[in-house]
Amino acid sequence: QGAGEQPPPSRLQRRGLVIGQAPPRPPDRLPPGYQPLQGPPERRLTKLGGFKVPADLWANFDRLDLLGWCPGPKPRKPYHDKSTGYSKHDRDGHIWPRREARLVAGRLRQFGSFAKDYAMVVLCGRYVAAAFGLAKNGPFQEDGSLD
Repeated sequence: QGAGEQPPPSRLQRRGLVIGQAPPRPPDRLPPGYQPLQGPPERRLTKLGGFKVPADLWANFDRLDLLGWCPGPKPRKPYHDKSTGYSKHDRDGHIWPRREARLVAGRLRQFGSFAKDYAMVVLCGRYVAAAFGLAKNGPFQEDGSLD
């Protein structure tokens, strides 16, 4: 190492990365200063990770949405229409563009240097995991490099 260069951080000193699916709505409808996974998802991750508050989680992890845009809601299934008496939820989730997600994941794997930059990468949900080519069943842990 040259003079003044810092040694690379140990695996335990590096941050983690959390990758979510996509923003929950189009950019013009996101709150000012939107951060990926904010709100209920970050509260759940905070609890699952054993942190006290979301700020503690984000002090240790970076975050990003795999897709940088909201793909939009899925069309309602006829049997979920309110006129049928269905009342469990108001929507059926978002469209998941598999091809585009695989393309983005492939670019992140190729150019993202995950193993060098992060001690841990958390892929949130089976769609994100599938975009990276991981098993379709979960929960699971896969050790090894995504580089």
